[in-house]
Amino acid sequence: MTRQQRRVLLILQDGIDEGRRMTQQEIAWKLGLESRSGVHRMLKALLDQGYVERGQRRGGAYRVVRRIRPLFEPYYFDSDAKELRRGDA
Repeated sequence: MTRQQRRVLLILQDGIDEGRRMTQQEIAWKLGLESRSGVHRMLKALLDQGYVERGQRRGGAYRVVRRIRPLFEPYYFDSDAKELRRGDA
């Protein structure tokens, strides 16, 4: 899996966690891409690798089959406890 494919999969996972389906245009925008063609290629590769599936209907949304974890989890410094903690501040 390439770094960009990983980013696409994480974007899809975040959208699902928020209760919404991401369009190819939204994914392109989050990646800073001008067109959806690159997103389409990455989604096709993820489909071929078994990470996502297509919905049954025409224009069906992608469904994440195999979830992944981010390579780096966010950390913040808790000044009260004077230590690093995992998660968002």
